[in-house]
Amino acid sequence: YGLTNDTFEAEALQDHSGNELPAWKEYIADLDPTDPDSELPRLHVELEGDLVEVAVDMTSTGRLYELLYTLDLSSPSWTSLLVTPGSGGLWSETWEIEEDFVGFRVRIRVPND
Repeated sequence: YGLTNDTFEAEALQDHSGNELPAWKEYIADLDPTDPDSELPRLHVELEGDLVEVAVDMTSTGRLYELLYTLDLSSPSWTSLLVTPGSGGLWSETWEIEEDFVGFRVRIRVPND
């Protein structure tokens, strides 16, 4: 992306796009660290009765998407539900839930070679 003149560590910590993400996080998420309009994919959660649909609006090939959940948002403990490779498009899953409240988040990772 044309980032030069600094050490790797210095460049990795810079926020060249002004979107409050350091360049290393933008690389992990497959974003352009120089584009202020480059943003993280959105997580959508829809509840209907005891079914929950969780969707990520745009995934990237070459990245893994890990869906995590918690029953207590104040707890630092999150449990992994699944890890799936990005397809370049929408990804969604539906589950039956038995708990009153569940929080979800997505972790984006670069696969190990």
